[in-house]
Amino acid sequence: MSQNKASIGVRALEIILGLIAVAIGVYILIYPGLSIATVTFLLAIGLFFIGIFRIGWGLLSRHVSGASRGIAVLIGLIAIAIAIIVMLFPLLTAAFVVILLSIAVLIYGIGRIAIGATGGPLGGGIRGLLIATGLLMVILAIVVIIYPGLGIVFLAVLLSIAFLFIGFESIAAGIVGSRYTPPTVTTAVP
Repeated sequence: MSQNKASIGVRALEIILGLIAVAIGVYILIYPGLSIATVTFLLAIGLFFIGIFRIGWGLLSRHVSGASRGIAVLIGLIAIAIAIIVMLFPLLTAAFVVILLSIAVLIYGIGRIAIGATGGPLGGGIRGLLIATGLLMVILAIVVIIYPGLGIVFLAVLLSIAFLFIGFESIAAGIVGSRYTPPTVTTAVP
């Protein structure tokens, strides 16, 4: 076997994992709402266990002040309550997060427009680009705020594309068998 080729086992693993990533990408593309709901639900389960840990830490930690222990229990209870709400309404939660992010994009877009309009020493081309980018951001943010389901689908499509690219890259690497070698730093001797 050549020094530059990965072992058969590594190549097989790359192909198998690549196929799994492609399958996940296709699944997300076909069922975007269910995929986002599943991811949201899994994150809520994690938050639920974090809440349990905080409560346990607050109840069992004798080495810290009572106030710290009480705060830990309170945080744990809040985390569990939020986790339960998210588990009961995963798509509604995802829509809420998408709306919050859209509001942030809206504010950022307005800022881009303001900077472009008052650009001072900036050249006309840059100012125009800032205004155009800001307008696009404002328009997209307003559309997503009005139709949050569209934002969820868009997020799912981006996630799907990422999984597809990862999968195809992994399959190609497994087929070709190239071994990844990290770049090395060489120093020049004066």
